[in-house]
Amino acid sequence: MLFNGKEKNTILLKDLGFSDKKVPNVFNPLESLRLLKRFAKDRNNDISPPKDDSERKKLHAQVDSLRKVLKGCFGIEGDPVPANEKVVTVLDSMLIVMT
Repeated sequence: MLFNGKEKNTILLKDLGFSDKKVPNVFNPLESLRLLKRFAKDRNNDISPPKDDSERKKLHAQVDSLRKVLKGCFGIEGDPVPANEKVVTVLDSMLIVMT
């Protein structure tokens, strides 16, 4: 796999931008990774926004962060996390097995 111009067999989640860079020696996952895991666990690939305003704002921030990471890592030109008022959906082509 080609990553940042170099051939690699393994790419770490922190290399993909899913880890807090302020703490370089410890893997501290960003909320965008937690959100991606939520999508991976949901069979329908969608998440209904919470009714609470503060929780909804938090979800929107997580989705924005996930969009930024996915676009940066995979060069996606469109929206990798389409949403409407009712659901947020990850495109089927973006499903990643997380271990």
